[in-house]
Amino acid sequence: PAVALAHLDDYENACKSYEQALTLERDNPLIHLNYSIVLYNNGEMRAAGKQFQLFKSKTQTHRPTNPDSEVESVAGRLGPAIQVGEEREGRREKGASEEWRQGRPVLWEEEGQEE
Repeated sequence: PAVALAHLDDYENACKSYEQALTLERDNPLIHLNYSIVLYNNGEMRAAGKQFQLFKSKTQTHRPTNPDSEVESVAGRLGPAIQVGEEREGRREKGASEEWRQGRPVLWEEEGQEE
């Protein structure tokens, strides 16, 4: 349900759904990864960074024998993008007027959808 809510741009309920999923499957790293994507897409860099770090630590603890290449690809792009977002967020807090979405790295696009 959380992924569907995120695709429907229901940010608040998507976050609630991810929080609920984490209470049910706290060792599932993919929940943290997907949650970090939703947070990133909504400009919540610190929270996205926290979820991404939990994803990374849980994949180290519960490393699959055959890792999913799509998951590795998304994670490989998300980590640096969050870092850039956190740096911009820090500059904005110091008085920079740059809007978050301006210049935000595009991690993936759905077919037929442009950002």
